[in-house]
Amino acid sequence: MRLYSGYDCAKWLVEQELLVERFNVHSANPVGAANIRGLLENYRRWREEHLKDNTSHM
Repeated sequence: MRLYSGYDCAKWLVEQELLVERFNVHSANPVGAANIRGLLENYRRWREEHLKDNTSHM
């Protein structure tokens, strides 16, 4: 049986294209917390740019 991590949860959110506007990362693992934060923040920035690019072509 596989145990899922907070990073797995964050990846699932991105894979489902679910944007979380505000979030807090709680982890005793500072590297893991930074990875989760980075993934969600990068996805948010990518979506903002992607949506901006799509609306400018209309």
